[in-house]
Amino acid sequence: MIPAYLLNSTVQILHPTWTSDRYGNRIPDFSAPATVSARGRLYESAVREVEKDRNTEVGTWFLILPASVAIDHNCRVTFTDYTGRRHGYDVEGVQPRNGLGGVHHLTVRLTEVEGWP
Repeated sequence: MIPAYLLNSTVQILHPTWTSDRYGNRIPDFSAPATVSARGRLYESAVREVEKDRNTEVGTWFLILPASVAIDHNCRVTFTDYTGRRHGYDVEGVQPRNGLGGVHHLTVRLTEVEGWP
């Protein structure tokens, strides 16, 4: 279990509903997601500049969550910083970290997305 003082951020985890495209493929729909709040620790690990056809930066972030939080690679995460600005992230992957007796916490790799929320 992670000590509560290390989980200094409150994030919202958005679980999509599922629809089908015109070819019958299953696609996530975030128009009315199921949203869950969770305490975690969010930190930036890298920023890279994408220069092909546009000038933008892509940030890679990590989110540490308790093992009991339900999240997978189909989810999105939002976070409101101390200035009131909302940030949106796509989940790239979730990796359970083992400790003595089982999973200790989850490490979630995120990519910051511009244009939403």
